[in-house]
Parts: sequence; C-alpha cells; structure tokens
Amino acid sequence: MERWQQAMEIIKRISKEGDKAYLTGGAVRDKLLGKEPADIDIASSVSAEKLEKIFGRTVPAGNRKETFLIFPFGEPVEITKLKGSTIEEDLALRDFTCNAAAVDTAENVIDPFKARKAISEKILHPVVSAEKTFKDDPLRLIRAVRLSVKLQFSLSREIITSYKQMSGLIKQTPAERIYLELSKLGRHQITKSDWVNVYPLLKQLPLGLFEDTSLYEGLLKITPVFTPEQWWTVILYGNSAVWPGRALPKKILKHVRKTHSFLSEDRWDNMAFYEAGRTVIQSAVLIKLLKGESFAEDPLLQFDRLPIHSVRDLKVSGRDLLHMESREIGRTLSILEKAVVTGKVSNDRKKLITYIEGENQ
Repeated sequence: MERWQQAMEIIKRISKEGDKAYLTGGAVRDKLLGKEPADIDIASSVSAEKLEKIFGRTVPAGNRKETFLIFPFGEPVEITKLKGSTIEEDLALRDFTCNAAAVDTAENVIDPFKARKAISEKILHPVVSAEKTFKDDPLRLIRAVRLSVKLQFSLSREIITSYKQMSGLIKQTPAERIYLELSKLGRHQITKSDWVNVYPLLKQLPLGLFEDTSLYEGLLKITPVFTPEQWWTVILYGNSAVWPGRALPKKILKHVRKTHSFLSEDRWDNMAFYEAGRTVIQSAVLIKLLKGESFAEDPLLQFDRLPIHSVRDLKVSGRDLLHMESREIGRTLSILEKAVVTGKVSNDRKKLITYIEGENQ
C-alpha cells in the first residue's frame, strides 16, 4: 500500500471514531505536484488517549505534546493536534500557501488560500503576509530559500521585499534548528539560477554565511553537489560567528575548522597533506576552485601517492616497540610517521627499526 493510501486509511479510521482528521502540509503539496509523498502529515482533533486506543503504540514528538507518531503500517506517521476549531483556521497558520491545503476523508481538496494556484504558477507566497509568516517562525526565512530550491518555485515579490527587513529575526531561532534547515538546503542540487536568487538572501541573514564573497562566481560556474562537510566548509568560509560552534555536530565542526586551517598554510607539502587527510583536501580543493585558482598537480593525486595515510599503515606497530616505556611508544610512532611521509626512511619494518635505533642513540 502506498503512503498516500495508508494516510487515507488512517484519517478514515479516526473519522469513524467521531473526530476530524485531514491530510495536510507537504504531503498534499506533493500530491498536487503529481509526486508520491515521501512523508505524511495529519492534522486531527483526536486526543492522545483516543489515538492510542485506535492505533495502539503512540510516541510523543516535540515538547508541547501536540504531535504524536503512530505506526499502523510500520513506518511512523505524524499526527498533530488541529490548531483552531476548523481546518481552515489551522491552514491559516501554515508557512506558505503551497503548504496550506488539506484533504479530507473523501479526498476533497480544502484550499482556502489558493495552494493549487501557487503550485501551478510555481510561486512561493506567504499565507497571510510575509511579515506574519516570518514573525511567527523566523526559521521560515531559511525555509523559504530551501523550498524555492527544492520545488523550483520563485519567491513572491512580497517575500523578497520583506526579507531584508525581517532577516534579523533569525537571531531568535535556536542554533540547532538553523543547522538542520541549512543542512536540508545543502542536500539539494543548487543550480546557477538558484544561486543568483538565493545567495543575496542568505547573505542578508546575520549568520555570517558566505563571508568571503570571492566564492560566488565559482558557485555560478561550478554549481557543485556538496557532501555535508563540503557544504558547511563553503558556507562558513571566512565566518567568525559564534553560533556554528554551538550547533554543528563535532565531526562536521572539526572538519570545517581543519579545512580552513589547511587553506591558511603557505605551502602544501607531503606532511601537510598527510595531516589533513583526503576529505579535508577535497573540501580545500573545492574552495580553491570556487575562488578560481588552479593546480599544477591534483592535490588528491599527491595525497594518494603518499607512502602511508595513517599510523596504521606503518610496517611497525606498538608490539615492535614493547621494549620501550609506554609513554615513549606513541612519541616513537609519531617520529616514524613523519620520517616516512617526508621520505627520510622507507616504510620497511627493518629499516624503520634501524632508523629509530639511530634516533635514540
């Protein structure tokens, strides 16, 4: 059974028990676009207790206990408490008109805010006003950009006009939510025309995005597909803001900082390549290409030609050094790493042992 059919079955079961239930949000939008919805959102007047009685297991989602997950077909389905006494009141609180339609148990489309018109014209409009949309949830400043890229919709004139005036509101949003929304944006293929439209808007947000404007022309020419690490390395290049340190996962934050540090080095030699690692080099190369720089030799090929790529590649290990004090073993392996990478000794067990014996005399 397809997700849409599953969702229809769910709202019919709730309706039979005497409560209102509707399909809403992105699921309805995607259906109107002729796509199979990936996620299902349901708005209902049903209580949490009754929901559990109908479907068994329920899991609260969020802090306000207005949204629950149910699992009637295995995959989680999100059910949110209807806001207001009618579905029309609920839809009035949505972010953009393309998301402000609902479907009832008879599959009638409830469309008080002209969602179908916005979808057919491929324009992102606020439901009531751009000012209200952004004040109700400032994260919508980023979501507007993301949806325009994802759906290939233009932003309405009202949204573009209000964006600069409202952009400061993003400071009210927890850094973790900003991180998640920007990460979703980075997963899309951003075309040249997308960059022309969204880059100036992202620059207006007081988040320190694209501080180094030298990347812009490269983004238009290359239009890269980013890994998560590359995405954050690019949009935070030159960034001095505090919020990324609070929001980014440690792995990505470490990668961003390590790449920026690698880019600041005067010379990329074998030791610099070794300490950076392949993924950092990939991100650094992308930054340089976006800035219009070129290479006499591919840095990734130079990295691949290194005699070792980690201490585990050494032909000796801690077991060969057990005659040493434990605190000396790590220091010795570091000496051997550097010696092999810089070409002072080949990665041969006997030669490595001889080399370290000479170093210790």
